[in-house]
Amino acid sequence: LQCDIDLSDKDFEPIAFGEYFNHTFDGGGYTISGLNINKPGADIIGLFGDIGDTGSVRNLTVAGNITGNNGTGGIAGINRGTISGCTFRGKVTGTNDYTGGIAGFNRGLIAGCRVTESIITGTYRAGGIAGSSELATGISACLADDVTLKGTFTGKVSLGGIAGTNSAPLVACVAAPEKMTSQGQYTYAGSITGDNWST
Repeated sequence: LQCDIDLSDKDFEPIAFGEYFNHTFDGGGYTISGLNINKPGADIIGLFGDIGDTGSVRNLTVAGNITGNNGTGGIAGINRGTISGCTFRGKVTGTNDYTGGIAGFNRGLIAGCRVTESIITGTYRAGGIAGSSELATGISACLADDVTLKGTFTGKVSLGGIAGTNSAPLVACVAAPEKMTSQGQYTYAGSITGDNWST
């Protein structure tokens, strides 16, 4: 980007919706505000839909309200590549699984990102940075603060300040969730991760 962009009062279609984003997007430190995506029945929803193995999104702040089904995130529905130096503020709502402030589902690298002043609402798995991080390079040097996490499923729910569930490396991350609420009969909740199978 070469300037800030205000998308208020505009319906936005995710970039690379239904395909892989295998390019580099450099936000240049600028902000996209007023982002509104309302697709409660659609999977892999975010500013970017699916960041592919060679895709990279960096140096960008996003503020807005995003709703999707499976795989819903502030920056990307699914990340298989690299998201770095990005910040999200706003609301992310997943009507099914995998909901996160940066990525709904992470299978790549998320580094140096922040989620703040946000409400993340998921059904099964919700995290400040990622709903789940699995088979991934991992999450590094990320911060989630002033974030509210909500789980709406009545069975098992996993809520984490960084990742709802995690089986990939988590390195030098800090999370201070403001509030966690769950309707689950069984709830796994933690300031870093709800369910963890890695280090």
